[in-house]
Amino acid sequence: AEGPSAQFVRMAEGLIASFRGAAAR
Repeated sequence: AEGPSAQFVRMAEGLIASFRGAAAR
């Protein structure tokens, strides 16, 4: 029972992770 919001949250988490990695550099 995964709705579009769950997919959006997953994509947002991935973007946040990449942003954190770039900021950690």
